[in-house]
Amino acid sequence: MVVFHHLIVPFARAGGPLEGFIVGARGVDIFFVISGFIMYTAARNEPPVTFAWRRFVRIAPLYWVASLTLLVVNFYTRGKTGDLKHLAVSLAFIPHRSPEGGEIWPYLVPGWTLNVEVFFYAVFFLGLVTRRLTLTVGGVILACAVAGFLVQSDDPRFLTYTNIRLLEFLGGYGLGWLFLRRSVRPALLLLPIGFITLMAPNPFPIPAITYVPSAIMIVAGALAMDDRHQTPNLPWLHFLGNASYSIYLTHVIWIALVEHWVGPGLNTDPVLASLNLLFGGAGAVAIGS
Repeated sequence: MVVFHHLIVPFARAGGPLEGFIVGARGVDIFFVISGFIMYTAARNEPPVTFAWRRFVRIAPLYWVASLTLLVVNFYTRGKTGDLKHLAVSLAFIPHRSPEGGEIWPYLVPGWTLNVEVFFYAVFFLGLVTRRLTLTVGGVILACAVAGFLVQSDDPRFLTYTNIRLLEFLGGYGLGWLFLRRSVRPALLLLPIGFITLMAPNPFPIPAITYVPSAIMIVAGALAMDDRHQTPNLPWLHFLGNASYSIYLTHVIWIALVEHWVGPGLNTDPVLASLNLLFGGAGAVAIGS
């Protein structure tokens, strides 16, 4: 979903019919729910040090390689590498403002989700250390979410660690608890409801107020399908699932290369933009896998 979201940007600029289509970006919300679910179901009994090491090996090396690859690509396509301090702070998973625009983005932009993810891992690790996992995870995340509403701050670390999207991890954690204790089959209807609310116009001043419950409902409905053995067994979906993290990190690198090779026509010619949508997706999958 996120890859598609980034691919349609040039398509929309060129006058394509998908202008303003941002549902793909909500794949991040679903990802956070799934992460909370997996952490509870697969890691709740791990020794703290083992948990920390496995999470580090899972996310850090590939993220570092992708970020350094982008450094090379930026030099190739733009003749400059960008702010190296920005890169160094990004590699340390420290939320900060980008020198290009001021957004709270790391050098490799999709890595902003990893900054949120790493914070959740830290909270989960603390729960394993204290042996009060549910109390720690639930208490810290709820306290952070409330602080985000009550306290006004422009500090990028505060804004990241009080992001309302942290509730999606907690929602996934709760789904994991339910999944291991009782059937989730009655939740099947939540799948279409979740997608409908995700795509519907958002009436709230804070969009995540809608996205958080929608993402939780989608994952709950998908779990219900699996519990009913209604999930199709498609090898290509398993392949994409296994490669999803690498695809997520590298697709923006591929898109940057395509935009450099094609030139400004990508944003003005609907035919070129359509070809980018088609082959850009294939290229992102090929590189990421």
